[in-house]
Amino acid sequence: MLRVWHQWEARFELCVSYFPSCMALALCLAVWCARTLKTTLPLPPGPRGLPIIGNALQLPNDYHEYEFSEWSDQYGDIAFVKFFRTPAIIIGSAQIAKDLMEKRSNIYSDRPNLVYIREMLGYKYELPFIRYGPRFRQIRKWFHDVFEVKAALHKYEPLQRREALVVLDNLLEKPEGYVAHFNRSSIILEVIYGHRVTSDNDRFMLRAREAIYALSHAGSPGSHVVDFFPFLRYYPEWLPGAGFKHTAKKIHDMRAVMMDPPHRSVKSQVVTNTMTTFMLAMVLHPDVLRKAQDEIDRVLGSRRLPRLDDRPSLPYLECVIKEVYRWRPAVPMTIHASTRDDEYEGYRIPSGSTLVVNIWRMSQDRNMYPSPEKFNPERFVGAPDDHDPRHYMFGFGRRICPGQYFADSSVFLVLASLTATMDISKARDESGRPITPPVEFISGISTQPKPFRCTITPRSKQVVDLIRG
Repeated sequence: MLRVWHQWEARFELCVSYFPSCMALALCLAVWCARTLKTTLPLPPGPRGLPIIGNALQLPNDYHEYEFSEWSDQYGDIAFVKFFRTPAIIIGSAQIAKDLMEKRSNIYSDRPNLVYIREMLGYKYELPFIRYGPRFRQIRKWFHDVFEVKAALHKYEPLQRREALVVLDNLLEKPEGYVAHFNRSSIILEVIYGHRVTSDNDRFMLRAREAIYALSHAGSPGSHVVDFFPFLRYYPEWLPGAGFKHTAKKIHDMRAVMMDPPHRSVKSQVVTNTMTTFMLAMVLHPDVLRKAQDEIDRVLGSRRLPRLDDRPSLPYLECVIKEVYRWRPAVPMTIHASTRDDEYEGYRIPSGSTLVVNIWRMSQDRNMYPSPEKFNPERFVGAPDDHDPRHYMFGFGRRICPGQYFADSSVFLVLASLTATMDISKARDESGRPITPPVEFISGISTQPKPFRCTITPRSKQVVDLIRG
């Protein structure tokens, strides 16, 4: 009996001595199986590409969001394409974007290395284009502290209301310059640097406007060959095909003036573009403008201009603003980059992929917005909260716009004040016939209506006195 016990004791000691090795082997086997499974998962479906260049020739020169939307129609809301060596995932669903960018933000918060915009144009230290890391987190924290907390926005309301009043006064003086007046509304300069723009010829604003305009017309991110072949940035300027270098140098020189305060804070035309889109929509839909004006008249009368605390009492105007956001988003696409291999719904997402989030596609979702091409504010009357375009138009995850609440409140105050005081209608030609502007938008990083004429007049002498009083 004792001998049997010693035999079992020896076997037990042998097992114990091999246990760490067995566990290590099992762990290695599990990791190997997981990696093998991940690499053998299929890529999302997508259009067939050509050798070496992939799908590069299938991409148009502009309005990429339209082509990407067609691919989503054909292959689904998560599709795979390849531009030269770079894998790209096209996302056409807000839910997929949230699943990846918000629930897995540790993987999808980076930006691809946009050589043209970051290196050649010089925007590598600007928040929208900076790579994810300590610098990004620090800059975002600064913006968050200033703009992103809803409770802090009320302290800026006096500035926002004053700027709305300035816009109205400028429209009385020079209504045909409405786009310039919207551009001149520059509260962000005053909030950060204490610089107030007092005229359309303000040298800081003029320079910043030129640089922003040039950037917005520089093409969509990733639309330049140099983004896929970085060595082309050294291509001699005197050789044929170097036009992209001349354009880049011009924009780089414009941007240089923005690197010193106070222009550096002027980063986008999102608010301006939204206001201009509102103007186009009201010219084309005077019935919508009249209904919004009637609502403001019932709630406020003509004794004062709208304030932020009036917003809950103006539900139809709120629907109009939502529809402006949805009808033509100011930023049609945003891009992220994956930092490691991942899996989603049985599909493999390779490390280093560029993820193109098609915001324009989300705004045209027929299941959520029937007849999406039509401007129809009534679609938001009684609509569930997840239909609100503000849930996707400002981006996703750690790359969401840190000034979203500030921008939205600025848009409300200007558009509400404009609706309360001004009539907006079609311009007329020399024969007195109304001119219907086409629904055409400029393609780029941000988008706005192509220039159009309209007529802007005060609704009454009383509102003129209110503006100038």
